[in-house]
Formats: sequence, structure tokens, C-alpha cells
Amino acid sequence: MSAFDEFKKDLTRAAANLIAAAPPGDHAAVRYAIDRYLGHRDKTPPSKPRELSSRESFIEQLFFGFMEILMSFENLRNVSIYIRRFPYHRAGVEKTAYLRYHIENYLNELYILKNRMNALLTVISRRYRKDKRRDQIRDASKKIQDHFARALINVVQTRGAHVHEQRFDDYDISRLTLFKIMSSESDVYAMEYEKVYRQVRHAKRLWIEASNKAIEQLFDSYFGTLKTLLFDDKGNLKVPN
Repeated sequence: MSAFDEFKKDLTRAAANLIAAAPPGDHAAVRYAIDRYLGHRDKTPPSKPRELSSRESFIEQLFFGFMEILMSFENLRNVSIYIRRFPYHRAGVEKTAYLRYHIENYLNELYILKNRMNALLTVISRRYRKDKRRDQIRDASKKIQDHFARALINVVQTRGAHVHEQRFDDYDISRLTLFKIMSSESDVYAMEYEKVYRQVRHAKRLWIEASNKAIEQLFDSYFGTLKTLLFDDKGNLKVPN
């Protein structure tokens, strides 16, 4: 089992135990907050939920911070599936525009993932600021944040373009767009456009899949370090004082 899977297992168990420990009539905010993703049992939110305990609040923040990271990575993995085929031939959508849309969306989701990973580290550091392990947690979080911010930036960058630093510009997509415009002028350009489109789509899919594998490796290091910091040898969460 990977370090990422171990962290996920321990954190999910902590959240599940928190829900299970709540009495049936308890309308605690943590119960509603978690159950609303699963279909909360009471159908309507509590009007005045009680204040969360320190332990409940910490588990809730960890759990939802982790869920946001998982959702971002799921979106990244789906992009390589979306661009394998073009399902909108009859809907008036041009396939080069479709491909460009998903490449831009992939870069944007990478940026979101980086921010969410940094946000989780910030939450952890703040929650341990009064704990006796605060210096250890703070220093480790800072090192993780610096290391993985640089690593993710290397993944985000493609051909010198960064999605939130300058206007998206990709040589392959621009070349493909040019061939699309010229394809209306002759059959020769139309044939060349289809050839270039297949080449570019294949190259982008390989790049996305390679980037996702690199992110999976980052996850193992990232969550492996967090597991060591936040859980004991038996997988129990070490809640900050």
C-alpha cells in the first residue's frame, strides 16, 4: 500500500469514527458537514448546530482539505480520457477548440491543486501552533510547501507557458489552429490538418498522463510525510492540544 493510500485509510477511518460516535439525535455541525456529501440523514440542515470540539473541528478540516485535493486530481485524470475521442461532431463544436479547452482546463486544475495542497499545510500548521510539537510541525510543513510548490510548478509549466502568469499560448495548438483555417482552402490542407490533429492530440494525451504519474509520485512523498507527522504507528490521529 502506498503512503498516499495509508494516509487516506487512516484519515477516512478517523472521520468515519467521528460520525459513528455521534448519537442519533446529535445535530452537530461536523455530522451535517460530512453527511451532506453522502446524503445526510436528516434531509435538512440543523438550524443551530452546536459548536465543534477541537478534535471534531480538526478532523473536519483535514477531511475536507483532503477531499478537495482528491477531487482536483480526479479532474486531472479525467482530462486524458476526455481528449481520447471527440463526441461532438454534430453539435457544432470544432475539435481543435475542444482539445484546446481541455488543455487549458488541465493547466487551470493543476494550479488549483497546488493551492489546495498548500492550503492543507497551512491549516495543519495553524492547528498545531499551541501544541508542543508546533516547531516540528511548522518546520516540516514549510519544507514540504517549498518543495512541492516548486515540483508542481515544473509540472504546470508546458513549453514555457504558465496558465496564471501569462496568456495561454501553445505552439502545437497554434499550429493546429492554423492548419484548420487553411483546410477550408484545399483538400491537401484538409488532409494535413487531420494528420496534425492526430499527432497533437496524441502528444497532449501522453504529456497529461506523464504529468499525472509525476503528481502521483508527489502525493506519495507529500502524504507520506503528513502521515508521519499526524498519525502514530497504529494509524491513530495525533490531535493537537
